[in-house]
Amino acid sequence: MGLRLFFGWLAMAAALYAQAAEPVRLRLVTDEWRPYEYVEHGQVKGYSIDKLRAVLRNMDVELVLPTSSIPWKRLLAVLAAGEADVAVNGALLEADRSYLRFPATPLTDTHWRMFMRRAEAASYKSRADLEGKTAGLVHGWAYVPAINDFIRDHGRAVVSYDQHSNFRRLLAGQVDYVIEERHVGQHLINRAGWQDGIAMAPAPGEMARFYALFSRKTVSAELVERFDTALKAFQGSAEDLALRQRYGIAPP
Repeated sequence: MGLRLFFGWLAMAAALYAQAAEPVRLRLVTDEWRPYEYVEHGQVKGYSIDKLRAVLRNMDVELVLPTSSIPWKRLLAVLAAGEADVAVNGALLEADRSYLRFPATPLTDTHWRMFMRRAEAASYKSRADLEGKTAGLVHGWAYVPAINDFIRDHGRAVVSYDQHSNFRRLLAGQVDYVIEERHVGQHLINRAGWQDGIAMAPAPGEMARFYALFSRKTVSAELVERFDTALKAFQGSAEDLALRQRYGIAPP
């Protein structure tokens, strides 16, 4: 009897050890925001994606990648429902804390600029030049508060489904300027061949910090704290700098 109990305990201990040793897996959901995150030929790529994957790898956490992207508004709903575990490049908004967990350390520092028709961009000096003008925005995106306040008080906005539609509206004269992250905007212009029609305004823009987003429904606070520690260790490392160079992301 004693021997049977011993082997029974041993089998149970082995099963528990195997369960504990099983790697943690997080399901990614992603938007299209080149060069930070995008899907190309069924492969998820981008600076923020590769950085997230590297940090999780250092934690022995597997990242399960999707084969397609979805719009940002739907992405947030998927995280809220617990149908995915993690996403990248979200603004730190108090309203989202009811269904998301945020690490303390930002994943990406972004720089937002004004994009205009090339003939008008050269004369742009400050935000005062945009008084009464129409901005192109993307539905569901969180913009820098200073920009939101300016548009509310001194201008108007036309909302598009995505950033490609925004820039097409700009070329068509339906909006006067588009607000976009500098690398994203320039990447889009270069890919579409719009260099002759659209330019980034020379005046300084606004900086915003974006974070990894974890579903509160499926990811523990302890794992997010571990991620924050690992992310701090990764920031500015040789691997981080190599990722920036690969995707053309200037240092902050």
